[in-house]
Amino acid sequence: MQTHIHPPGSARLIPLLLILLLTLPACRAPQPATNPDTLNVVATSTLVADVVRQVGGDAINLTTLMPIGSDPHNYQPVPQDISAVARA
Repeated sequence: MQTHIHPPGSARLIPLLLILLLTLPACRAPQPATNPDTLNVVATSTLVADVVRQVGGDAINLTTLMPIGSDPHNYQPVPQDISAVARA
């Protein structure tokens, strides 16, 4: 009598997870085109952004996290803010 040993459920999931992990990066949103000669800079407030813009000029790509007039104590980061910081 011959018995067939089937792999446990988790062993069947491993190839599926590998395929998912290999294809998932292709699903990312495209990054905005920026000049490779410019430096990505993130400023927390408009006051800091103004100083950074005066110093960096056209050599930087500036992103300001908080809008004009917002209270820094009430700031809540959104996913776009986190990705801007990661690109800087």
